[in-house]
Amino acid sequence: MKALLNAQLAMLLRIAIIAVLYAGMALGQNPHLKIQWDANPEGNVVEYQVFRSLNPDAFGNEPIAVVANSVTFFDDFDVQQGQRYYYSVRARNDFSLSSDLSASKWGEIADLNVSLPTVDTTTVTISWRTPEAYQSQVIYGTLFLDQYSPLSTNAVTDHSVTLDNLESGTTYFFSCLSLDPSGNVLASTDTTFTTLGEASQVQQEDQVVIAYPNPARLTDGQTVLFDGLLPGNSVAVFNLSGQLVWESERFERPPALRWDINRADNRALGSGVYVYIVKNDTGKRVASGRVVLIF
Repeated sequence: MKALLNAQLAMLLRIAIIAVLYAGMALGQNPHLKIQWDANPEGNVVEYQVFRSLNPDAFGNEPIAVVANSVTFFDDFDVQQGQRYYYSVRARNDFSLSSDLSASKWGEIADLNVSLPTVDTTTVTISWRTPEAYQSQVIYGTLFLDQYSPLSTNAVTDHSVTLDNLESGTTYFFSCLSLDPSGNVLASTDTTFTTLGEASQVQQEDQVVIAYPNPARLTDGQTVLFDGLLPGNSVAVFNLSGQLVWESERFERPPALRWDINRADNRALGSGVYVYIVKNDTGKRVASGRVVLIF
């Protein structure tokens, strides 16, 4: 048994967990940093532990978050603009053995003087400025921040990124990323732009459905309500990576649907921003929005 435990530990120690950070501001709430890492390929990993420090050489013994092995991200809402935070992640297996901490990455939310010099029907140019030279990238999307502009490896202080092939008449969320070669990130809070023109029939939504409380500060057993539903509606909730975390049955009792959020039943849930999509009985998307869960 001792030899088996040592072998399991050795396998874990060979795993490199890479943290990637970006900033976001959801629904006018406090900005946050998102930490994302590669999944550990060992089949017996049970959880990931996230550590944060103001000093890259002085991580404490207690993680700021513990997430299930099915989750490879954490949204840190306990951050302030202008403060640099260092993050590291480690894995723990079912023998209670832990990997080494990953190499630390830092993230900082800053006022980057973001502007939109060009907004057209299918094209937007985004500009921003940094105090030092960084590489440039923009993360964006309509519901999920799931699209990236090509990384410009030219280190500059005046950044400009053009996004093409956008949908007309559509609102996009975006965040400006200024990266160094090690993957550390100076980021803007996310904001929105709306392209010119008419929205396509596919993009048009016919209902207004509100999730509340928002943000929801939750303990096991607390709930979120979706208000404004019509008979035949169903609700699906996704994390910002597009993974489904909850789905309702078809709703027949307007106007409000209760989401009983219990982490004991769904360990994939953690503090973060979630997208809800409402569909009618034909499967058409009729409403959408974002809700913040803070555990």
